[in-house]
Amino acid sequence: MSRCLSPTDLLRIWRLFWGRPFLRTSAAMRIAAANPPLRPSVRRILLLSECSLRNPTFKNVLPQLGRKYTAAGYDVTVAAPLSPNSFTTPRETFRYRTRWGAVECIGGRTPRASAAAARNIGDQAVALLNRADAAHLHLIGSYTAVLERLADALRHLPIPVLISFHDYGNPIIERTPEHLQGLAELLRNRRVTVLSSYGREKILCDFPFLRKSLHVVPEGIDVSEKADSGARGGFVLCPAWLSYYKGVDILLMAWARLAPKPLRLVFTGREHRRSHLRGMARRLGLGDACEFMGQVSHARMLDLMRKSEFVVLPSRHEFFGIAALEAMALGKAVIASRTGFADFIKDGVSGLLIPPGNLPLLERAISRLIRDRILRDRLGCNAVIASVPYSWDAIAERYMRLISGIHPV
Repeated sequence: MSRCLSPTDLLRIWRLFWGRPFLRTSAAMRIAAANPPLRPSVRRILLLSECSLRNPTFKNVLPQLGRKYTAAGYDVTVAAPLSPNSFTTPRETFRYRTRWGAVECIGGRTPRASAAAARNIGDQAVALLNRADAAHLHLIGSYTAVLERLADALRHLPIPVLISFHDYGNPIIERTPEHLQGLAELLRNRRVTVLSSYGREKILCDFPFLRKSLHVVPEGIDVSEKADSGARGGFVLCPAWLSYYKGVDILLMAWARLAPKPLRLVFTGREHRRSHLRGMARRLGLGDACEFMGQVSHARMLDLMRKSEFVVLPSRHEFFGIAALEAMALGKAVIASRTGFADFIKDGVSGLLIPPGNLPLLERAISRLIRDRILRDRLGCNAVIASVPYSWDAIAERYMRLISGIHPV
């Protein structure tokens, strides 16, 4: 015998299918968003890097994310190629341990970067994917045979995949129509993150179908680093890989036009074309006013930041700019280009922004900070405040929301 549904039954049905999102209070929704639940089916996460962990970016990012994911209850595996230039160096002892997750060294002893070697590494990466419940891929915008193999495997793997771009549109990375087509197949129907609004526009130019699934999640820094204590070494620092797209040539020309030069200009970072930049500095008559220190350790770079008067990063292309953010956390004024830096530097408040490649404005900004110590100190104080939201705890939480199916806030 059938019976009519009671008002209580109707209310239960309404709550089950339509009403539940509307019955939550805003406070309850904020609490739920701040503590995303782990999916019961997602316990093992694979962090897969396109680059070796010798790459400064990935050496910073993957261990930090591995620690945070592990602390949140995930079983983490980090995988990266052995060599920084795609599988060409012999096998080496990996220096990372399992405090923040297991480390898989993809690749091995190969005489050259052959197609067979790439397929071998792709097969190893796919084997790791098959053992994972979710994957977090970290890319730089290239499209290799390894990614082609992964894209093919992911079509048949029903696991959540988050893809994070740490660079895209870099002029030193080749992009052909075939590369773009391969990346499009990898990215379609995936959640994708970029580090900055600048990076978002770069990605959307080539992949407009990502507009609704593309999220901006920046890199994090260790906010426990202490700000400048006041001791300074009488120099201006440019902590960057010394390449054309970093705008080093523009900085050298701007420095040569300064008169007088009360401070030295110090560069840290591996040079893309060493003889070119050193020769350019000599031809500009910089002499002792300019020093190339080469690549230094991260601890040494932070020490140089503390002792510098201010930091200059005039990149033509910069997806994010972690070095600038670290300098800001140490209380340093920063002059940077209006690229990825613009997400965390407010011009005239927490730093100075200039258009990329603009020599006169770069020279004017440098002269302004050299002359005005009060301005440098004010920008440095505001920079410390601006860097606070970029702790790794906050950044990892946003990634975990995405892996858990919750959009970041």
